[in-house]
Parts: sequence; C-alpha cells; structure tokens
Amino acid sequence: MQAIELSGTDRSYLEASILRRELEEFSARWHGLNWRTEQVIDRDEISAECRRSRALPPGEGWAPRVDRGADRVRVILKIRGCRSQCFVGRVVDEYRIGSSAALTKFDPLADCGRGYDI
Repeated sequence: MQAIELSGTDRSYLEASILRRELEEFSARWHGLNWRTEQVIDRDEISAECRRSRALPPGEGWAPRVDRGADRVRVILKIRGCRSQCFVGRVVDEYRIGSSAALTKFDPLADCGRGYDI
C-alpha cells in the first residue's frame, strides 16, 4: 500500500481501507492465504443464533466512518465473515496523516457459530 498516494480526504482513507481488503482477497486466492468471505456492513446483522461478545462504543453506528485526529486518521468498518467460524466484527484501520500504511485492530462483536471450510 505504500505505492498508493492518498489525497488526504476522508474518502481517500476509506477507499484505501477497502482497496487493501480487496487486494488481500485477490492475493489470497492465488497464494493460499487465510481467505474468508468478508463483507462490509452498514446495519446490525447479528442474528438471533449469534452470541454477542460486546456492543459498539456509545454513539457509534453501523455505517463506515472516518475519524480524524491531529496526526492520525481512523477508518472504522463493521464486517461480517465466515470460514471455519462465522462472525461480526469491528475493524479500525489507523493511518498517520499522509501515509497509506495502516495499523489494523479487530474487535469481535459476535460469534455466529460454525462456518464452513473452503
């Protein structure tokens, strides 16, 4: 991702986060990496059979969002995925302003049971 130049807008950071995930999925198919079916979600998709592990932070909705600090930009996405386990989670990509390299933190929101193996 260091080759990607961001314009500095909130949208450019959001697009970089999504592009990074798309590129990881593309390379996973060809190189046998840990491939999962993940989707960005914008509403609560935790079904009754899921076991919630935590709630969203107060005031944070389900839609993707970008929070800007003095020297950092955080892109917050909610995702659902399934492989050997199905889950709903919260992903935070943190960028230093002017950089396209992100540090990622994943917080599980719900365990939705056994999935499938590809």
